[in-house]
Formats: sequence, C-alpha cells, structure tokens
Amino acid sequence: MAFSRDSTDGAPERCQRGLPRPGKRRALAMPTVIHMTRAEALRQREELLERAGLSYERLRERAEASALPLDQLLIWHTVEGLDYLLSEE
Repeated sequence: MAFSRDSTDGAPERCQRGLPRPGKRRALAMPTVIHMTRAEALRQREELLERAGLSYERLRERAEASALPLDQLLIWHTVEGLDYLLSEE
C-alpha cells in the first residue's frame, strides 16, 4: 500500500491503493474453479499425457531439463496441478 500527500486540498496522507493511474486500465482477474470427480481428474491426466505424446517420466525429465516446447510445458504444469489435487485425498 502506498501513501502520498495530495497538495491540492491540503489533506494529510491518503491511501492510493486501488486508484487507477492516468492512462492505465486495470483488469480484474477472477479465479477459476473447476469441479470434477477423482475419476474425471485421472481421465484428464491420462488424456493430457497422450496429447503430449510422452510418458509421465519422460515429460518430467524434459521439464526438469527445461527441454519442453511451450505446448508440452503447459501440459506438464496442468499434470502437476492435477497430481497435487489427487494427492490431497
């Protein structure tokens, strides 16, 4: 949170949080929530691995070596997220 003095009205420090800067637009990002069953998550994970054309182990190795093209990197991050959610049960 940033505070600044406004010399135009002689008021003390005011909070500038949330005020748009001149010429700049603010976009509001809303979180995405997807509801799925464990079986659906497992099925999506398998479909993603098929789309990548690699086994989980090979995809992980390439990700660790930073050797994935963008499409496979996005798949890897999604698989990681699904694995995290699946491990929570």
